[in-house]
Amino acid sequence: MNSFVGIDVHKDECHATVQDEDGETVKQGYFQNSPSGFEDFFDGIDEAEVAIEAGDAWQPVYNWLDENGYDVKLGHPRKLRIIAEVKIKTDVRDSEALADLVRADLVPEVYVPCEERRKLRRVAKRRGRAGDRFPRGS
Repeated sequence: MNSFVGIDVHKDECHATVQDEDGETVKQGYFQNSPSGFEDFFDGIDEAEVAIEAGDAWQPVYNWLDENGYDVKLGHPRKLRIIAEVKIKTDVRDSEALADLVRADLVPEVYVPCEERRKLRRVAKRRGRAGDRFPRGS
């Protein structure tokens, strides 16, 4: 059985919805945004297509899912909002919408650079911040 997972990612916790091929919810809940939290939630889910939204906390989540063999789709935040516009936003509804979109193959994906390039970007970002703390010519 193929599973389709939508994860609403936040800094400290996530909410995920797992659907089967017919769109029936087979698992849903909150878990810690940590490797152990993901291991606990994904226990028993061997294969899945997973959708997450590109936001502040996507990289560790993406890395864990990718390293553990899941097919991860990183969705474009603005384009996802247009597709899954709802009047009342909750973590539950967001994860359900992401699961629906990945099941229907409608996730508007963004480019995800390889791990080596992401590491280089993190170094450049840190160096830029360090330069901001020490202005030139002072």
